Amino acid sequence: MEYLPGQNFKEKLEAIEEANETISMELVWEWARQLISAIYTCHEEAKVIHKDIKPENIMLNKHNSITLVDFGLSKCFTGDDDIIDSNNGSVYYFAPEMVRTGQKNKVIHGKCTDIWAAGITLFMMATLRHPFESEDMYELKPKILETEPDYSVFKSQDAKFVELLKKMLCKDPQHRVTTE
Repeated sequence: MEYLPGQNFKEKLEAIEEANETISMELVWEWARQLISAIYTCHEEAKVIHKDIKPENIMLNKHNSITLVDFGLSKCFTGDDDIIDSNNGSVYYFAPEMVRTGQKNKVIHGKCTDIWAAGITLFMMATLRHPFESEDMYELKPKILETEPDYSVFKSQDAKFVELLKKMLCKDPQHRVTTE
């Protein structure tokens, strides 16, 4: 087992915000590449759905590289059967299909929910804020279901990053980008 001294990403983001600094988009792109690569390895090679991707579960090493940690809620799957049967995890990172209530026989594909949570995390890396801000869980759920993140906070030269986020944060899981 590898020892990972240092901060988790939530702590890193809080320290950057407290210092009134920002993260360069070059570094955000590098972390995005690393996070997506980690998710690809989980989904396509290990056949694992993480189910709890968020800044607290991403560690930074001394070389500023990220490692995805805390597989306590994860689920192994075989073949293409990535269906998950529970809404475990952190609600702030739940995909719309996890937030919807009252649906009978709803099918939730774990790969899609991991991509959504990674999109939320990448948005936070770039902006230091959550795309669906709310202190109240009852206000949060409609925001996830009905509103779009405020992409106007990005500069025009960040258009490709915004395009990636829009694909990751697509409310329809059938149209959400995958790691494949």
